[in-house]
Amino acid sequence: MKIAVLTPSKESRDVLREECRQSVRMQTLPPGIHLLEIDNRGLGPEEICNRMVAGLDRGYDWLAFLDDDDIFLPWHLERLAAASEGMDVVYSKSQLDLGYRDFDAAELRKRNYISVTSLVRRSIFEAVGGFEKFTPTVSYDWSLWLKILDKGGKFRFVPEVTWIYRIQNDSMIWKQG
Repeated sequence: MKIAVLTPSKESRDVLREECRQSVRMQTLPPGIHLLEIDNRGLGPEEICNRMVAGLDRGYDWLAFLDDDDIFLPWHLERLAAASEGMDVVYSKSQLDLGYRDFDAAELRKRNYISVTSLVRRSIFEAVGGFEKFTPTVSYDWSLWLKILDKGGKFRFVPEVTWIYRIQNDSMIWKQG
């Protein structure tokens, strides 16, 4: 298993970005690479992540997404990788109770309870065309989960806090322009 951690970032987030980097360096299961790209043109995290995946060496078969304002706890990749056998998406809880739960396809169609801070099999990410642009009704990560679900993807929940969700004024959507 070869994992690439992908972090879209904003220019104004130097301190957050360094804390994010440090959390990746502290992993008990180190990733093969941590790519971080600053969005200087207002493209949005979905476009930045899609570009990073497209340029990634073919040897990386798993993608771990980490927003620049979030932090992996040291065992994040280890715990998710340990649960990845036969799965396409492995997700866990943050320290905030945001309704994380065991996988339920019907519930996922109603609301998103899976964070982008997940481990995703690269082959299914590419098979469904990656992330789509954020819309007011469906976030870019929820859209990805629905496409993976429609493709027959398998999801697993790790009921453990493995990452820290830090809320910024602009966490839900990146301001364009």
